[in-house]
Amino acid sequence: DKENQEIRFALVMIFIFVLFLMGILFESFVLPLAVIGTVPIAGVGVVWMLVASDTAFERMASVGAMILIGIVVNNGIVLVDLSQRLMKEGLSRNQALLEASKRRFRPIWITSLTTIFGMIPIAIGGSKVMDMSYAPMGRVIIGGLLVSTFLTLIVVPLFYTFLDDLRNWFDRTASMLTQRNEPIAESQQKDVAEKA
Repeated sequence: DKENQEIRFALVMIFIFVLFLMGILFESFVLPLAVIGTVPIAGVGVVWMLVASDTAFERMASVGAMILIGIVVNNGIVLVDLSQRLMKEGLSRNQALLEASKRRFRPIWITSLTTIFGMIPIAIGGSKVMDMSYAPMGRVIIGGLLVSTFLTLIVVPLFYTFLDDLRNWFDRTASMLTQRNEPIAESQQKDVAEKA
């Protein structure tokens, strides 16, 4: 129905705007894609929590999902940003990712746990607004954060490594193709000059 379409549209637009904003901040297309990989992982936690608590995905749950997108990318941004700074200091990519994961493990878990514990009263409480319970929103945020926080330190470095390797492969392929085309272009120019 119309309400579900509006919710889906809002979720897609939030996803796109977050990706676009990270692209501007990081000045890269690869880094935002590595960070945004935490969102589908959070979705697994959302589904698990809704099934476990026998909660329907209705309006307040969708509001929680929208909030969750903004929250889960924060951990990935913190991790990737430190990795970038460590690489500028001279560490290799893999060393930088490992070091960033070690340094950011505690802050990521502390910030996530404070949010999760703050949401528990909402998730188990009976607060309502206009006959809609806040509980689904709290449950969605808790489920998504639990899973995404646990896997961020694994998935973000993995996605980043894969996408960076893919980018390097495309760069090498493009440079090889341009080098092959340069001698052909030079020989064509010589033929034209000789004919003239």
